[in-house]
Amino acid sequence: MSETARVTVFRFDPTDGKGPTYQTYEVPREGWENLTVLDTIRYIYAHLDGGLSFRESCRTKAICSACMIMLNKKTVLACQTPSRKEMLLEPAPSYPVIKDLVVRFYRGNDE
Repeated sequence: MSETARVTVFRFDPTDGKGPTYQTYEVPREGWENLTVLDTIRYIYAHLDGGLSFRESCRTKAICSACMIMLNKKTVLACQTPSRKEMLLEPAPSYPVIKDLVVRFYRGNDE
């Protein structure tokens, strides 16, 4: 049996009339020694839950901060932070949540 990561993700869609929830995924870790939290989020989106909303922009250069999230209650850039065996992923703090891990960083409409 291959090793997995247990990833719990904050889920919230303001259009559905329900409150925030958390959803847990088991993500295979075989061959993931050098992968990032963003790689894990991409895997969840591609293979487990295509409805998950998250941001990525520069894809590993850490120049835009679009992928800023909370990992285990600490603010990190998902593109620069190594994946872990146990992860709690939440939206960046102090910003209004648009959907799931996507927050409104700027004034105005940035959706």
